[in-house]
Amino acid sequence: MLNVAESVKDLAAKNRKTWPAKSNRASAIGYPCLRKLVYMRTAWDKAAPISESLAGLFQTGNELEPVIERILSKAGQAGTPPWRIVGSQTVIKSEILEQYEISGHVDGILQTYDGQRWEDYGVADIKTSNPNIFQSLDGYDSLSRFPWTESYISQLSIYAKGMNQKRCVLIFVNKANLYDVKLIEWDLDEAFVDELLAKARRINEHIRSNTLPDKINRQDICGRCEHAAHCLPELEATGNLQVLADDEIADMLDRRSILEAAKREFDALERDLKKRLIEGQDVICGTHMISWKQVKKHMKATEARDLEYWQKKITSLGVTDDATDTD
Repeated sequence: MLNVAESVKDLAAKNRKTWPAKSNRASAIGYPCLRKLVYMRTAWDKAAPISESLAGLFQTGNELEPVIERILSKAGQAGTPPWRIVGSQTVIKSEILEQYEISGHVDGILQTYDGQRWEDYGVADIKTSNPNIFQSLDGYDSLSRFPWTESYISQLSIYAKGMNQKRCVLIFVNKANLYDVKLIEWDLDEAFVDELLAKARRINEHIRSNTLPDKINRQDICGRCEHAAHCLPELEATGNLQVLADDEIADMLDRRSILEAAKREFDALERDLKKRLIEGQDVICGTHMISWKQVKKHMKATEARDLEYWQKKITSLGVTDDATDTD
């Protein structure tokens, strides 16, 4: 049998190689662990490769990018007012970012046309998302629901600073329907950017002095860090945390986090519906019919007793959704 699936996986696996970083990446500057950001520049060759499935997600985003750009270009021409994204995959050249050794590639500047001239609206970056994550994003505050979407705030803020823009614009595209698009925007917070620049300065100081920041030793951050193998002796010594190199379990946990987001949205809708509907009143609304059935249950009294059991807590770590940015 012709092994087509394996051939495709092998193609995606070629993108798992880790490359040296000569500067601080704008897309990573928001990461909470300073030590990892130093490792990205000084110990890049020790980083564990990303999983094959994640490599495939990244490559999917890259393959979709030119298709999405064509769709957005056509949509912008027909917009009211017309709009466009100029400077696709522009290398940011900024004295202040060079001073802090920060680099990045921005998808462009979003511009609008007032009938006489084009005016800058803000720095723009395009991100693809699976349908469940896409539906859960409904504004600036929603970006904090996932670590990888929260990192976009730092990334776009640095882009805006480097491009002398006062507004950040994220264009999210539903990977299952490239004509389903959401725009999330916010004004640049200069104080927040100053914190990011100070962070970059600390990274550079550690690199010049050949030192490392303190370990954060946090299970919710360190558990799936690609530098865990040479950075976590304290956590491993406790016997209470194990770095598990199992791509299948990692994929299951990634899928769980996606479904968990969808469940939260479902539960919120259920609560809103409960407030609006009258119990016992059958209704037809749009293409849906809601009917009720009264249920009675006899609950037997039980003897009071103590229960002892394990309760798990699963926290999403790192990037688990693909993005079209590759700076």
